[in-house]
Amino acid sequence: MFNIVVGHSEDPDSLTAVKEVLEQCASDLADIVPKAGILFAAIDFHHALILQEIDSVFPGIDLIGCTTDGEMSSVLGFQQDSLTLILISSDTVEINSYLAPDKKNPY
Repeated sequence: MFNIVVGHSEDPDSLTAVKEVLEQCASDLADIVPKAGILFAAIDFHHALILQEIDSVFPGIDLIGCTTDGEMSSVLGFQQDSLTLILISSDTVEINSYLAPDKKNPY
């Protein structure tokens, strides 16, 4: 089975927004443990804090993401200056993230 849940907050406070998003996701997940996530965050958020909070709830999750100029989800539709987290789980598909180094710029 393949399961995807979405959390989306338009709260401008980083801690409040990430807690809201995590609460939405946890509620929809029930007892399912996600294997990976995709995070879209407006540029003005405190990204290190958001990542720390996500890791405290889902330790070691493979997470990719980026800053955005607008975020879209099935929860709030299109928003600007918001935070969106998509969590993916599956009992049949292995999900991993990987950073491929650029030979010209290894960082």
